[in-house]
Amino acid sequence: MKNKKGRLGKKLVIGTLSMSLIAMLATGCGSSGVETRGKIAVIGKAVGVQFWDDVEKGADQAGEELNYEIRYSESDTDSAVEQQIKFIQDAINDNFSAIVIAPDDRSQLNDVLKSASDKGIKIITINSDISDVACRKVYIGSSNASAGTIAGREVLSISGLENTDVNIGIVGQGATSAAALDRINGFKNQLTAVNKARKDAAASSGIYSADVNLYNIISTEHCDNDRAKAKEITQKMIELHPEINLMFGTNENSTLGICDAISELGLGGKVKVVGFNSHSQEIEYIQKGILTGSVVQNPYNMGYLGVSYASRLINGETTIATVDTGVMYVNASNLNDDAVQLLLHPGQDLASGSKS
Repeated sequence: MKNKKGRLGKKLVIGTLSMSLIAMLATGCGSSGVETRGKIAVIGKAVGVQFWDDVEKGADQAGEELNYEIRYSESDTDSAVEQQIKFIQDAINDNFSAIVIAPDDRSQLNDVLKSASDKGIKIITINSDISDVACRKVYIGSSNASAGTIAGREVLSISGLENTDVNIGIVGQGATSAAALDRINGFKNQLTAVNKARKDAAASSGIYSADVNLYNIISTEHCDNDRAKAKEITQKMIELHPEINLMFGTNENSTLGICDAISELGLGGKVKVVGFNSHSQEIEYIQKGILTGSVVQNPYNMGYLGVSYASRLINGETTIATVDTGVMYVNASNLNDDAVQLLLHPGQDLASGSKS
């Protein structure tokens, strides 16, 4: 568990959000020696994952600017529900004003979060949501289903897969992870729609169905957000199904594990890889041609806006129920674009290459 104030400079990756919205949210600034306006608990997941480090940075920055004490906690994995329940109960016992949480499970946190809400604690979910939306005020994050759809859409344009069946292996971060399941469903639904359109077009033109190139999900497994396990799963999947020519990973560790396996097997460029998030090693894999592309979210903004909206709720202001922080598909062709670099390196001054 961590408990610290913000450390970064004043830059924020805006992404899909307008500067006017950020200005509206940031209604106050912190200053040393001044009593804080309250305490906000920010609860992430998966210790040691760069994505959650960026969430923490964004939360710290907003806490510093808005003069709130931020207590940041992380569960060990994407499915450590009991740890998150303890963090929530700690926030209740310590009289926190708001809880900003990335839920490990869609339903198992409902009761404890309702208990917090009934005590007047403002609840904001980020990155993933809960099923009992009545006990949280705002959801902030990208639409996981839409992000999965974008991953599926990008598969359609990958060079080298135009004139062949695309046989796909999927490695998710957790069988109970709402984010993983939504991303996989979005991905599958996109490709199912393409398959149907191709079959319909073939039928209307009299082409034999076996001559139509289709997208086939060969195997789906989960790695419990463990990079080494994702690597092992990928190696076994390809050994059992050598026809696989594309792998899809649903988060940072699943993507890195897939890339580790593809690199070790010497299949870079032969088996395409589409993944999620923007760990520095994922960027290196893009540069090496191992990772074809990655759906990149905006974790810094999730943390920053989570605290900003918590501040508004604490002060009795009205808010919208959903804030979509958007995603961007990053590959070798756009990796060095300014917009992508700002997303990958929040707070970076592009002119000097330094952070403010």
